Amino acid sequence: MSADLWAAGRDPGPQHADLIIPVFNQVEYTRDCLNSIVAHTTHPYHLIIVDNGSDDGTDAALDEFSRDCPHLEVIRNPENLGFTKAINQGMVASTGRYVVLLNNDTKVTPAWLTGLIVSAEMDDRIGIVGPRTLDPATGRVHNIGGLIFYQAHTSFPLGRGASRHDLQLRQVLDVQYAEGSCMLIKRSVIESIGVLDEVFSPGYYEDSDYCFRAREAGFRIVYSPYSEIYHHATVTATALEQSGKGISRVALRNEMIFRSRWAHRFWSEARG
Repeated sequence: MSADLWAAGRDPGPQHADLIIPVFNQVEYTRDCLNSIVAHTTHPYHLIIVDNGSDDGTDAALDEFSRDCPHLEVIRNPENLGFTKAINQGMVASTGRYVVLLNNDTKVTPAWLTGLIVSAEMDDRIGIVGPRTLDPATGRVHNIGGLIFYQAHTSFPLGRGASRHDLQLRQVLDVQYAEGSCMLIKRSVIESIGVLDEVFSPGYYEDSDYCFRAREAGFRIVYSPYSEIYHHATVTATALEQSGKGISRVALRNEMIFRSRWAHRFWSEARG
C-alpha cells in the first residue's frame, strides 16, 4: 500500500465492513467476485449474500464457499425480490461500521476496501464513497460516480472512457451519486436516513435516490481514487430482463419517479 494513500486519511481502525452482495443465478460471476474479495481484502469484513431464488447451482456453490469462509452469511429468498429489496435485507442484517453494496458481476482489486474506508474517514461529513469502476473488456474507466442533473441531462457518469491513470482521477472528488454496483455507506448514514426506498423495486435509481437523500441529510458523496474494481455492468440487467421482470420499463418508470422527487434539485443544481 502506498504511503500517499495513508497520508490522505486516518487509520480506519478495526471496525469491520459488511459486504452485501445480492445474487440471482450467474454462478460463475459470483465465484469470481467472491474469490477476488478473499484474495484482495485485508480490512476485517463479513459477507452477506442474498440469494434471490437462484436455480443454477448458486446455492450449492455458496454452501461450498462457506466451508472455507466462516464470516459468510447467506440469506435465501424463495423468489427473485430484485436488487432493492435484497440490499435492504442485507442492510437490516448488517452490524458493521461500514456497509458496502456490491454487485456479483464485479471483481475487486488489491486494497479496494481499505481505499474506500480511507477516503470515508477523511471527513466526518463524508457518508458514501464509490471507487473507480473499470470496464473488464477495455481496462478503461466505466465511471467514478457522476452527476444526475447536469446541463439538463439526467444521469451523467463521470470519467467514462478515460485511462485509469488519468491525472484528473487521482484526487478525492465530490459527486452527486455513487453507483450501487460498489458503494460504501457509513453506519451513521443508515442511522440517519434508513435503507433504500423500495418504491424503486426491483431496481434502478434506488442508489441515486439514496445518495440524494444522504446529501439532503448533510452528508458528502465522494469518489475515491484509492479504490478500483472491475464491473461487467450489463450482466445483472440482462438476467433480470430474461427473467421476465421487464427491467427496461421499470428503469423508465423509476427515472420518472426520481425526476419528480428531486425536481427542486434539478433546477437549483443544473443552473447553479
